Amino acid sequence: MDFAPGALGTNASYLRSRVEAYRHFATLPGQTLSVGGRAGLILGSPPFFERFYLDGKNQLRGFERRAIGPEGGTEFVSIEGVYAIATRPIGRLYCFAEWAAIRRPVAAFHVRDSNGTYGIGALLFNRVDISYGLKRGTLIVKFHRFGGINLGL
Repeated sequence: MDFAPGALGTNASYLRSRVEAYRHFATLPGQTLSVGGRAGLILGSPPFFERFYLDGKNQLRGFERRAIGPEGGTEFVSIEGVYAIATRPIGRLYCFAEWAAIRRPVAAFHVRDSNGTYGIGALLFNRVDISYGLKRGTLIVKFHRFGGINLGL
């Protein structure tokens, strides 16, 4: 939960909260099914750079950057399922399915955007996460971490 009061110098007063819940099931040795979701709500009028976006910390596999809610939202929800197979010592392979939505009130109506995808991916050496969204045909390299340098593509 984040609180930004205008009295402390911010250009708007708002309260932002996020919650996430996941459950992991061991299926076969070295294989895991994970299901879960995230949701968030902002009360007040945050500046556009403080809204919820489905990139960065909230990036989902298989979605183009800012493909959902290019102007962000004050409400978001996402659900996902991931089946992973460990491939020691290289990392793990996985398949996934996910759906996400952003909503934001504008004047007397609400701007909504949602999308879903499914695909395959690999986590290499616990450092590089590469996935391919089959529905959207989107290749995402979520995170690089080499020698303390972090890069996102």
